Amino acid sequence: MMKTRRLQIKKLYLSDAILYLYIFSIILTQSTMYGVLYNFQQQGIDSFTFRVISFVVGVMCVITLSFLKGIKLSKNNVSKIFILLLYLLIYGVINIVRIKAYLEGLFIPFFIACIIIGFYENKYIFERFFSIYCRIVVFLAFISLVFYIFGTILHIIPGISMMYTNNGWWYDGTNYYYLSFINNWQTITIGGVTIVRNIGIFMEAPGYATILLYAFWWELFGKDKINKKNITILLVTIFTTFSAKAYIVSVIIIIMYLYSGQITLDKQWKKIRIVLLPILALFVVFISLQIIYTRNISVNDGNSSFTIRMSDYLAAFRAWKDYPLFGCGFYNLDKLYTYYPLIRKSGTSTAGILNILAYGGIYMAIFYIVSFIRYLKWNILYNKNKYRILSFVVLMLLLLITGNEQYSYVMLFFIAFGYMLNTKTQGLD
Repeated sequence: MMKTRRLQIKKLYLSDAILYLYIFSIILTQSTMYGVLYNFQQQGIDSFTFRVISFVVGVMCVITLSFLKGIKLSKNNVSKIFILLLYLLIYGVINIVRIKAYLEGLFIPFFIACIIIGFYENKYIFERFFSIYCRIVVFLAFISLVFYIFGTILHIIPGISMMYTNNGWWYDGTNYYYLSFINNWQTITIGGVTIVRNIGIFMEAPGYATILLYAFWWELFGKDKINKKNITILLVTIFTTFSAKAYIVSVIIIIMYLYSGQITLDKQWKKIRIVLLPILALFVVFISLQIIYTRNISVNDGNSSFTIRMSDYLAAFRAWKDYPLFGCGFYNLDKLYTYYPLIRKSGTSTAGILNILAYGGIYMAIFYIVSFIRYLKWNILYNKNKYRILSFVVLMLLLLITGNEQYSYVMLFFIAFGYMLNTKTQGLD
């Protein structure tokens, strides 16, 4: 009996260790500064390198799990993976000209995620994934705060000069022992004062915000007991990104938390929050408009952030209108540029959810929609907390709407999760 218990513990530690590596590897694919540094690129290390690392770690994870006794893919999961394989192969054949980009941008990472998730039981992997994810992100947030406060603001910690590339041009920047970075493009002017934004190890504040928001959501919705230290670290880090998306989405997460069943409320507060809801809603709208106005007058090469984002949405919609069924091609930026009202030859589209339609048409929109539907169906069976899964779907949609997240490895992992959920299992807890 004791030997069996020890084997189970060893299996748990081994599977968790490999899951740590896998989760960290997909975080590193989220446009980090490591992929654009001059001295790294001189050694042959770029953004694609971190995707390859994620592939390798993912395969290692699959092999490790397949050799652990008692862990295997069910017939139901094998069937689901096969059906998804056929569905995505059809889109791959249509995009045969862009097959290399499709394989590394969606196909391979999605199926690695499906297999890894399939090895675990539904009621455990969700909690296990996010508990590991949060530990990693809180650690990254703490490190970035230390260097942002004592390096960027107080100049106590000396920075190291560096060069990085952005849209084909080289720029000067600063890093703190390669654990935190200052990207000179990531600044914001408020009241005539230029503020450097905290980007951590990422290229942009909105990209860093996405990683932080998932962790912040889990700290509120995923745990039975609030960890005030982790929430403080995440909230302060979110504030220092000076990202409109970070501010708006974090407020929405807090509102969802206050109006969910997560906390025990007395009768008086229940009455107060009914009156408070429209006030909070108006507050979110007011803050959103103020941020949009501020970003609209913050000029970058003659175009405001708001103007660029609106152009992205317009271009994506025009592309989808001309190619409604299968889109203009997987991540076909050259084609998408032709739909912009102004000449554009670099940069990715921030149109978010409309990018799915622009690049993949209705066919690939269905691929994402079905995953969300399965989450909602699973939510009905998820007895532990009805608001947890529902709020998570809202968060994913918000991040898809507000950024270029449709092909991020983190988002693909969550889409894979939706498909691998066992919606026939009753009474999950």
